[in-house]
Amino acid sequence: MSRRYQLKELVREQLEADAILENQSMDDDVVFRVPLKVLEESVRNVGVDNLFPFLESAMFKENRFTYDPQTQMIMRVFSHAAE
Repeated sequence: MSRRYQLKELVREQLEADAILENQSMDDDVVFRVPLKVLEESVRNVGVDNLFPFLESAMFKENRFTYDPQTQMIMRVFSHAAE
């Protein structure tokens, strides 16, 4: 994936998050959850069979994603509070 595409995706995600946060109570966090299975199916189409190196990567964590192995959910919390 090109850096240009990655940057466009980050901007798009930020705009979507801002729009969602704008419609939320100032006390509410917004939590996005993606089932691991959904991501696995998506990346399988581009030849990725094992997501665990990605889930443990610095890039995953630097972008404030977490993975819960018990629920098999990938999560990201967007907060109104300054981070």
